[in-house]
Amino acid sequence: EIGRDKSVKALMKAIDENEKRLFLVSQKSAETEEPDFNELARTGVIVNIEQVMREHDRPFIRISAEGTERGIIVKEYKEESSFLMADVLTLDKETVDDSLIKARAMREILKDLYDTYAETTGDCPKEEIIGIFDCEELDKLTFLVASGTLEGYRERQEILDEARTLLRSEKLCKALGCQIDI
Repeated sequence: EIGRDKSVKALMKAIDENEKRLFLVSQKSAETEEPDFNELARTGVIVNIEQVMREHDRPFIRISAEGTERGIIVKEYKEESSFLMADVLTLDKETVDDSLIKARAMREILKDLYDTYAETTGDCPKEEIIGIFDCEELDKLTFLVASGTLEGYRERQEILDEARTLLRSEKLCKALGCQIDI
C-alpha cells in the first residue's frame, strides 16, 4: 500500500512514463512523516509493477509488484522533484552452483517453514502460497517469503542487507522459526 504523497507521485511518474519498475526501500522510523535519504535504508528491492489498484474510499494506492533484484542507492538527487530520486546499482546474484545441494536443501527447508507459518497464522493469501511453492530459485524464494512473513523493518532489512544468498536464507529461516514458536 502506498499512501505518502511523495511515494504516490513517484509511482504515478513511473506509470506515466510507462516504466514498470520501481526501487523500494524501507524507512528506518515509521514515525517520520517526510523522510529524506538519511532516514531510508540504502539497500532495497527493484520491483516490476504488475497491477495498480486505486480504491476511492481509501487514501492510498495498492500495488501488486514482484521483486526482481536487490539494489543499493549509489547517487541521491536532492529532491529536485516532488519525490525522492536516486541512481541504483543492481547487486549481483550470487552463483550457487558450487553449493547446489545446500541451496536445494535450504529451499526445501524454507518452503517447509513457510508452510508451517501459513498453517499456524492462517494469514497468507492463496496467490502468495502458490507463488512460493512454485518458486525454484532460492534467491527469489527468500525475498517472497520475507516479504510475506516478516513484519518488522529491522528483520526484513537485516535479511535484505546480506549479500550471500545462503546466509540470507539461513537468517530468514531463523527469523521465521522464531515467529512460528511465538
